[in-house]
Amino acid sequence: MIYIRNRKDYTKGKSHIEVLGEPVPTKIKPIIDGVKRGLNAGLAPELTFEGTSGAYFMRNDKQVPIAVFKPIDEEANAPNNPRGFANKFGTPSLRSGVLSGEACEREIAAYLVDKDGFSGVPETVLAAISHPSFNF
Repeated sequence: MIYIRNRKDYTKGKSHIEVLGEPVPTKIKPIIDGVKRGLNAGLAPELTFEGTSGAYFMRNDKQVPIAVFKPIDEEANAPNNPRGFANKFGTPSLRSGVLSGEACEREIAAYLVDKDGFSGVPETVLAAISHPSFNF
């Protein structure tokens, strides 16, 4: 899973992805490279049909889905939620005790705690991405 934050400061109409924090985990690097190739090939992120937040399938240049990402500003009750649950950051989300904008941190923390894979948390990173199809 790639947890992605939309970046408005990149050139409008262009695609970009950048992993925030170093080093990029070895297992994640080929996935990020595949996502870059897919974006460069003109493949738009594909909004999933399920859920209460924005979650997207990312494809490589062969159109194969290789990652899922969830923009922080499209979480439930976040400002750019595409499913009708939009609100200000810091608003109580649909999960008790979690404010909008915090799910991202919780998923990354779960991955870091499960470093040996005991609980099966998928590889997760924080990244910035821009694409013309995003809801910002």
